[in-house]
Amino acid sequence: MADLGDGDVLEMALREAAQLHAAEITRERSAAREAAQRAQKLEAALRALPQALQRAEAAEAALKALQVRLDGQLVGSDAKALLREAIRSFDAPDGSVGSVAATQAAAQAASAGWEAASAAARAEEDALVDLLGMELAATAAAASDDLASVRGRCAGSEEELAAATRRVASLEEATAALREELCAEREGRRAAAEAAKAAAEAERRRRARLRLRRLLGRHVDLCRAEGAVRSARAQARRSLRRQVAQQLTAMGSVAAVLAPAGLCK
Repeated sequence: MADLGDGDVLEMALREAAQLHAAEITRERSAAREAAQRAQKLEAALRALPQALQRAEAAEAALKALQVRLDGQLVGSDAKALLREAIRSFDAPDGSVGSVAATQAAAQAASAGWEAASAAARAEEDALVDLLGMELAATAAAASDDLASVRGRCAGSEEELAAATRRVASLEEATAALREELCAEREGRRAAAEAAKAAAEAERRRRARLRLRRLLGRHVDLCRAEGAVRSARAQARRSLRRQVAQQLTAMGSVAAVLAPAGLCK
């Protein structure tokens, strides 16, 4: 019984160890799955990065076009204001300048205003283009840095995934070895229990045969004793009968002797 108790304790310990291994395998698989998900998300981010850059460039181009439209509207309003100022400045007093000269002066002023406004717009556009170029260069550099960082994280995630896969494989091998050890231990205990049961059954049969032999011996002894008693009783009865017959014969002889003498009445 003590050996069986120790075996049960060992089996419980091995089962607990197997459960711990299974829990560790579950955790490792969860970590590997999370690492794979992170790697997939990073890969999706990498794939979406060029599209995001294209959308940013398209937004910047649209913003530039809108700025140009706004600048064009502003230039037009300035030109109209300059034209009105030129017309007001060239309005001559009564009878001093003709209408043709006033119109020519107004046209020249308007042309000069348009040229000045166009030059200012081109300068502002060049400055805006330079600024946007610098911003695009900074954005491209930041995107390149982000891409390098994402690739580094992807590489790290792949390494973590490979390490987790190796740990899972190692734990699976350890679990398989432990399972084989448990099976071997169980088979050994089963064989030992069957051998002990067979030995106990053989011992029980041997003792039963010994008891049967003893009972048979006692029965034989009783039968022999009973036969001896019966034989002694028969011999005693025969002896008693002989004695009775002898006494009767002796009494008959005595009576026969005493009868002639008149002694027997």
